[in-house]
Amino acid sequence: MIFSHWSKRVSVRTQQYRLDHQGKLFDLTTDHGQYGDVSKQHPKVTARLAAAVSDWKRDVLEGFDREDVRS
Repeated sequence: MIFSHWSKRVSVRTQQYRLDHQGKLFDLTTDHGQYGDVSKQHPKVTARLAAAVSDWKRDVLEGFDREDVRS
């Protein structure tokens, strides 16, 4: 999985799917432009990637915005 973080937004992608920061799922093998949300057709994939984002936020971003961490 590859995670992207920009301006407090996190998305994740696998070889086939990308889950954006709004929870929209795109099938990259059939929709290169990422125009069609397929999250309703693939709820298990959506849930698995959403859980991965939650874990990543907890493990990587927790406390990142604290002032004492930046000094």
